[in-house]
Parts: sequence; C-alpha cells; structure tokens
Amino acid sequence: AAESPAHGPLDGLRVLVVDDNEAHRLMLEDLLRGWGAEPVLAAGGVEASTILEAAAASPSPFHLMIADASMPGMDGFALVEAAGGFLMEMGAEVIMLTSGRKPGEKERCVELGITAHLSKPLRQAELLRTIEQMTGRVRPEPIAPVSLVVAPVEPLRLLVAEDNPVNQKLAMVLLTRRGHRPMAVDNGSEAVEAWKSERFDAIFMDVQMPEMDGFEATAAIRAAERETGGHVPIVAMTAHAMQGDRDRCLDAGMDDYLTKPISIREVDRVLDQLAARRAA
Repeated sequence: AAESPAHGPLDGLRVLVVDDNEAHRLMLEDLLRGWGAEPVLAAGGVEASTILEAAAASPSPFHLMIADASMPGMDGFALVEAAGGFLMEMGAEVIMLTSGRKPGEKERCVELGITAHLSKPLRQAELLRTIEQMTGRVRPEPIAPVSLVVAPVEPLRLLVAEDNPVNQKLAMVLLTRRGHRPMAVDNGSEAVEAWKSERFDAIFMDVQMPEMDGFEATAAIRAAERETGGHVPIVAMTAHAMQGDRDRCLDAGMDDYLTKPISIREVDRVLDQLAARRAA
C-alpha cells in the first residue's frame, strides 16, 4: 500500500466509521488514513454508542461520524437518536450513508438534524469534498471543533430545566463552553422556584418532566409575570418535531423551540438572539 502523505487534506481529523459491512469499513479506513485522518472503526450502532460515550469524556473527541443508515440491531438513525447528546457535546458532524432507494431516508436525516447524507456506492471525490466543507478543511490549517467557540463578551445567565441527567449534563457543558453561566434543575417545579429567586436571561425548558412539566411551569411563570411585569424568554426542548407541537409550545407562552437531538447550530442561533435581545 502507498504511504500516507505527511500532510493530507484531513490531517488530524478524528473520524468514527460505523458500518456492519467489514469490507466497506476497511475501505473507508484506507481512504481516511490516506487523507491524513484518524479513523476509529465500529461494526454496529451499539459498539459505536459506547465509543462515543467514552470519547465525549476524553481529551480526544471525534470531529466527524460516518454511519451506515441500514444496519442490524441499532441502525444509523437509531444511533444518532441514542448518542446525539455525545455528538453534540463533542461538536461532531454526521454523514449518513444511505442506499438511495429506501423511502423516507432523506426526510429522516432532516428530522434528526444530520448535516449530510451520501448514497452508496460512494464516490471518493464527493466524500472528500463533503468532509472538507463540513469540517472547514478547505485549507490545510486545522479548524477548531464547532463546540469550541469564542466566548461572548457578556455571558448569559441561563436556567436549564431537564430531568434526564445525561441531557442535563450535556446542556450544561455546551452552554458553559460558549462562555455562559448555566444552572440546572430537574423538573418544572424547581424551575419555577429558581426563577422566583434569581434573575435569568432565559430558560431552556424540557417539555416532558415529572412533577410539573414544561407547559405547566411556563404557565406558572407567565401568570406570575402578569402580576409583577417582565418577560423571561423560555425556549422549549422537546423530542417532538411536528408543526402542531411547535404551535402548542408557542401558544403556551414559550418564545422559541428546539427539537431533540438538539442541533448545535440551532442552539447557537437561539443564544445569538438572546444576546441581541439583552443588548437592546
């Protein structure tokens, strides 16, 4: 085999390759190493989920995951649903490899916030061009991961209401890395009490929580605001992605809407809007 170049177009890029087809895994490994990347291979979704969890807690996160959509057991879509939080924490992009023949694959990618999908059989030039565009590797100098952004001049004080401990931790890490000052609570009742005792620039509110859900907590806050004045922005976080669900959140008094697994770009969009609102 030809030796890898000293400096390839993907030099230093850590990539998780997930495919149940051994020949295809090894082919992708050879391609990526030839471009200077550092591939790690997984034969299925369950194995990949374990690798992602370990990488998210390590100093060597992945920058990209390439996953086959059709795998036995946990397929590529189920993997993104199960491990989306770890991908978000690392700022890792996702390329889904589809057959191009099964109905609904493209729509499923959009629903899950997957950045790119390519049809098999892969074309080498298309794969390299896609990776370069997604990771900012158009030029050879390394680009910082998406999650490692410059902190804002004035950090926002944010309240995160989320009952899932993994999602809660990931949200805290994501917001802290962006220079903000988040505080976490486990349910809507605690969110209302925290809002009463401290001023927050915004509340990220999970819709489904025990004791008091996000809708009930929002209603309680809005009712109190009608008596005292003021308006704290509330951003809904929900696994539902239908238009009716979005309308229900807005009708309940929430100001914005994020679907799970949460897209990093959508979080940044909301944070930019909150920063502009406070500056105004």
